[in-house]
Amino acid sequence: MLLDKGIKPYYEDNTDNIDNIFTGKKVVITGTFKINRKKIINFIKKSGGKVTGSVSSKTDFILAGENTGSKLQDGKDLGVEIIEEEKFNKYFEQQ
Repeated sequence: MLLDKGIKPYYEDNTDNIDNIFTGKKVVITGTFKINRKKIINFIKKSGGKVTGSVSSKTDFILAGENTGSKLQDGKDLGVEIIEEEKFNKYFEQQ
């Protein structure tokens, strides 16, 4: 019926939506950022995430800026998903 009227349904993948991916997730922040760190923390909390100070097997994401320390390598060793600053900024700026 919709197709007869020229309406074409489509599926939009929104898995890159930062608001959704932080909900209920533990995030470790490492490195330096162009955005103030407090603003980053507030954004993650507002999005339903929790910011922790150390990497563990329960860490869901590592937000990595420049000049990261051992936390980034620890996360890689544990298979934690890394979100680079550039990707994070793209969504942060839309809010």
